[in-house]
Amino acid sequence: MDKTANEKYKSMIDDLVTLRYASHHRWILEQCWPESSEFENINEVLNGFTLEQKQTIALIAQNARDSGIHDVLLYLSNKIIAGSLEISMDGIQLLPELFEDGMHSDWEYRHEGE
Repeated sequence: MDKTANEKYKSMIDDLVTLRYASHHRWILEQCWPESSEFENINEVLNGFTLEQKQTIALIAQNARDSGIHDVLLYLSNKIIAGSLEISMDGIQLLPELFEDGMHSDWEYRHEGE
């Protein structure tokens, strides 16, 4: 296995883990959706919730984001393994054998701290 390709792959997954946390999670908990007529209704609704309700909604929003990241990585992994897609970083191709259980699984393991 190419050590440089492996390092690039791990770096990519780590970068995706840092993108995991949505600002929406914070906005829900802090009741501070950007002030705009577009979001006025959202802020009004959030003002009516208890902290526990906001935490539940924030968790739902985070799970939706996680699901989206997971599904895109699963799709990309399947395309790479099938040979119909290649991903490279800094000119270094990330080889399918780097993915073991797929990028989606690696992303899950990394954001869970493994």
